[in-house]
Amino acid sequence: MPVMNSAFPAEFGEAWTANQCIGALAMSGCHLHIAKIESAVVGFSISRRTLDEEELLLIAVDSNSQNLSVGSQLLKSAVQDSFDNGVTKFFLEVRENNDAFRFYEKHGFEIVGIRPNYYRGADGVQFAARTMAKFSR
Repeated sequence: MPVMNSAFPAEFGEAWTANQCIGALAMSGCHLHIAKIESAVVGFSISRRTLDEEELLLIAVDSNSQNLSVGSQLLKSAVQDSFDNGVTKFFLEVRENNDAFRFYEKHGFEIVGIRPNYYRGADGVQFAARTMAKFSR
């Protein structure tokens, strides 16, 4: 939870609670990837595989470890693991005004859909979600 609390700005309410994490990880097909520097956990990803698709549910990097390629390594690991196990489409959703959009583009994801008013900020302002996907070759 320290990584979660450090990684997400409070104004968008995107950080998960401990119960949400536990609930997701208990679901069939969920995968957890953990990043450590020395013995300290500095990031993680949670994804869920169903048949030949996998969805990135959450990726988080401690704010003190951002810009060290931790997120890139987590994403690459999750995508490669899924493709190695028969997944043909790895997808995610990202808030339209989230700078992470460029991060996902850099890693070969493309926009495949838009969900209007999917996210709501703490101030009630709504934002669309960009559905992005990367396909196995």
